[in-house]
Amino acid sequence: MDKEHRMLDARIMQAQGMKQREIATQLGVTDRTIRNYLKLPSRPRKRPQRGSLLDSFEQYIREILEENPYTNGVLLFERLKARGYSGQISILRDHMAKIRKQLVTTAVRRFETEPGLQAQVDWKEFGRQTVDGKEQKLYAFVMVLGYSRKVFVHFTTSMKMEVFLACHDERQNCV
Repeated sequence: MDKEHRMLDARIMQAQGMKQREIATQLGVTDRTIRNYLKLPSRPRKRPQRGSLLDSFEQYIREILEENPYTNGVLLFERLKARGYSGQISILRDHMAKIRKQLVTTAVRRFETEPGLQAQVDWKEFGRQTVDGKEQKLYAFVMVLGYSRKVFVHFTTSMKMEVFLACHDERQNCV
């Protein structure tokens, strides 16, 4: 008889009114062992594992969230309903949160480049400013070099393609 069964039997015998010494004699253990058994809190029974309504959709959900971890839960819920999902959105939201946590917390590897191979370019709007006596929108052309991380900023009043190309040329002339 294993330890768990003896403890269960000891609890049953105690509930029937038997003394610790009698229980120990009947189970073939010491009084102290029975006292220790009975002091321990009884453990709750393990619940049997049930399948989830989402099990058959697991692969589909994972693919969608790997493509975009911030996919809207309501839209995904509608897609799953069309595929035969019969559960509630709350189950889906909990499941999406677990998958998102796994996907988002994975480490990001820094991307390194050789000198002169890559730069990142963006525009930033600075609202309306007075330029040459006129109120105009002011933009900043920002370029960050991939290798050195040096930043180049040039202010313009337009984001047209010819201005964009001129800013690139100006950056090359600064090197």
